[in-house]
Amino acid sequence: MNLFFFGIGAEFVSTGITPGPDTTDHDVAKSPLDKQMLPYIHGKVSEEYQDLVEDGTSAAAVWKELKNQFQKRSLSSRTL
Repeated sequence: MNLFFFGIGAEFVSTGITPGPDTTDHDVAKSPLDKQMLPYIHGKVSEEYQDLVEDGTSAAAVWKELKNQFQKRSLSSRTL
């Protein structure tokens, strides 16, 4: 999925890094690409986990919530 986001120029969704030095998370949430990605992510999440994403206001925020829920944590990632 990260490669998909990168390919369409929405790497900010998976990296959490907002594009541009003066861009805020609020600006990203208002961007046209973020508005397109939010329903796409909602549509790809199974009904069982919709409660994790239903209150998301941006694609980046929803992706972060999903990542926190499902990404396997290794010892090295916990110590950083």
